[in-house]
Amino acid sequence: MKKTNLTLIACLFIASLFAQTTGRIENLKDGWGTAFTYVGEIKNKQANGLGVAIYSNKHATRYAGYFLNNQFSGRGAIIFEDGTFLSGTWKNGKLTGKGAYLSKDGDLYLGEFNDGKKEGVGMYVYSDKSILAGALKNDTYEGRCIFINASGTTVADNIYTAGKKNGSGYQYDMNSKTLYEGTWADGTWSSSGTASYASFLKSDKFYSEKTTDQILMGGIDKNNKNLLQDTAFLYNLTNNNRYFGYYDNGFLKNGLIIRDSTVFFGKVNDEGAYGNCSLYKLKKYYDEGNYESDYLDGSNNLSLDLASKTVYFGATDKGNWTGKAWYVNGFNEIYNGNFDKGGFNGPGYIVYNTGKAIRGTYKNDVLTTLTSFTDENGAPIDLKPKSFEAALNLVTSEFPNDFVVFKGVEDPDASVDDYLSARKSIINFPASLGSNLLIEDYDFQIGYSAGFYKGSNFQAAKTQYDKLCRDIATSNIHVKSSTFPIKPTGIVEKATESNTTRTKFTLSDPGLENYSMYAELGYKDGSYTVRLFAGDIKFDD
Repeated sequence: MKKTNLTLIACLFIASLFAQTTGRIENLKDGWGTAFTYVGEIKNKQANGLGVAIYSNKHATRYAGYFLNNQFSGRGAIIFEDGTFLSGTWKNGKLTGKGAYLSKDGDLYLGEFNDGKKEGVGMYVYSDKSILAGALKNDTYEGRCIFINASGTTVADNIYTAGKKNGSGYQYDMNSKTLYEGTWADGTWSSSGTASYASFLKSDKFYSEKTTDQILMGGIDKNNKNLLQDTAFLYNLTNNNRYFGYYDNGFLKNGLIIRDSTVFFGKVNDEGAYGNCSLYKLKKYYDEGNYESDYLDGSNNLSLDLASKTVYFGATDKGNWTGKAWYVNGFNEIYNGNFDKGGFNGPGYIVYNTGKAIRGTYKNDVLTTLTSFTDENGAPIDLKPKSFEAALNLVTSEFPNDFVVFKGVEDPDASVDDYLSARKSIINFPASLGSNLLIEDYDFQIGYSAGFYKGSNFQAAKTQYDKLCRDIATSNIHVKSSTFPIKPTGIVEKATESNTTRTKFTLSDPGLENYSMYAELGYKDGSYTVRLFAGDIKFDD
């Protein structure tokens, strides 16, 4: 009986692995009802696993992370057009658990969420560098909180209700060296009295100091050279750095470090940041995860590039993207596999924004060994087209995406005088010679090139050129905008000996107005070549 159950479990597990595929799903909606297009892992015809939600509402750019039954679920982040973001742990399409939020005003929130609302324990570091930390409920502060004003001259420890000071508390004013204790109502001190709880502001360790170099308010160890101890706030007026949190032996051990362009929250020791920390660089990036000796190090680390709006999640080694991870770039393409110092290296896959996916082995972001190629529905695409027409359809379909799915390793035999770059294609036209190429010229125009003849016999070259013209002209090209296939049109140029001849073909499709196909009989130094060119490459003649 046990053997049967184990076998059944194993079969179900294997079946679930094969049920997982990749692709594209249109017209899904997020937790706020906003429509998006999904690309990524699919199971049971739904977004399940790693993927990207692509927005077109000119507010959000993308959510990159994990999904469950078409909803954001697990670790992930939304980056908005204005460079703001929401990141953390998601459930049923909303942030639930620890997360971070950067507002359009430049206010950074770090803390807990529940069903998309700030709820639990958290803190705001406002754009003016004031700080508010404590308990929240339903997006507002509710409970005991600590506030430090922008000038660093006031520290308050109060009970909040509906986002304002309501109830007992404390407030220390550096300028007057006065501790206010009593009751607040609707944000204003109402009456003096004894607060209902103890505070570091009234501790016998409390010390305050304001000089030309610094402002200090917090606990000190009077038996140990008056070094900072317990909760304290230090504002270095010389370099404009602020430090708030728990101190031991004069050093900040756990808390906030706010500089002119960075906000750090976490633990520090003699070697720098360690453990779970967050670091925000103004308008540049946001990192969170495990730190060691001041570097992101270990697994499950998140890095958002707010300028390029990219997302990296996974392993790091001393700050370098190294190990198993995934990365989503500005084109909504997913790289999932192994990284080495930022380069995509080893086994992995890329899902493109079309939903098509390439699996194989990579070296420095370039495919070296191909395992499989699947379409937007997860179905295999034949890597060896059976006919010229099938290959031309495949190439034409990928022109809007710059043929990116075909790009393999660089071709060392391509002339640098002819092209800015040339890479070998992962597919080839039937009966073509050698590797087909993906080329980019010095005007940054792209093309697909396949050779069909190379030699010194004009008649043989002409025969192949005439055949290539017929093959292009008689092909039925399938495009998304048309129910019926369309044929390329062009006036065939007659080949002449000792000359280069080229015939241009186009397609009457609004999405392919910049796309052309050329049959070329090339001549140079007594040698002839016959090649197909497809793309927006242009020729001088």
